[in-house]
Amino acid sequence: MSPSTAFKYLVIQRCNNLTRIQISDANLVSFVNEADGLQSNKVDLHLKNLPLLVEVSLGGRRSIDFLEVAFQICCCLAQLEVLKLNEFSMIYRRESVFPTLCNLKHLELPLHEDDDSALLQLSSFMKAAPLLHTLVLQLRYSMRRKGPFPNKKAAKCLHNNLKVVEIVRYIYTCTTRHIDLVKYVTKAAMNLEKIVFHSDCDRDYRSRVRLVQTEFELVERRKECLSHVRMIKKKLPASVEVVCL
Repeated sequence: MSPSTAFKYLVIQRCNNLTRIQISDANLVSFVNEADGLQSNKVDLHLKNLPLLVEVSLGGRRSIDFLEVAFQICCCLAQLEVLKLNEFSMIYRRESVFPTLCNLKHLELPLHEDDDSALLQLSSFMKAAPLLHTLVLQLRYSMRRKGPFPNKKAAKCLHNNLKVVEIVRYIYTCTTRHIDLVKYVTKAAMNLEKIVFHSDCDRDYRSRVRLVQTEFELVERRKECLSHVRMIKKKLPASVEVVCL
């Protein structure tokens, strides 16, 4: 791919036998990779000399070490304005140095309820992205019930520029840890203006995680979750807009 390439948007989907992606010297603005790769291997991704690339979206159903991905896309980390990490199970490595995302304004991040390091993972991204304006948390439900997150003090973080927080799948799925995540991010965002709670929980998803089996259970769970949202709203400044979708 050369600088003369006309297109600015590249989307790779449904390429399950893909083993390597290499893009260099191009005028890409947005890159989406949803290729899972072979069953036994992850896709080897290499980006180089892409001066206009400001949006990267990565998807898949595998565990991912973000630091490994960051190394693969290091050429554009400092210029990224939008980063979307979808469907992954994130791996957290506390001893490693987290990269700086100095221009990042929009982040979409999956957080799993059964991941004890989820708060540390979240705080690492927030500390690395001082200009972050919009944060979308994609909550993942677990059948294994767990108590509060450990390492809350280690994860402590304050953010001045975070204005909009969106919580996906909170309605219908909220648990003790999901509530803790919401409380954490609302305390961290010192100038929060809006928080949006998305349902985004269709019948297939509910069936897959055995969340609810009947419409009655669905209605009751929604009532319970909305009750938690109202409790959270009472603890927020009156200036913060709370929306449930």
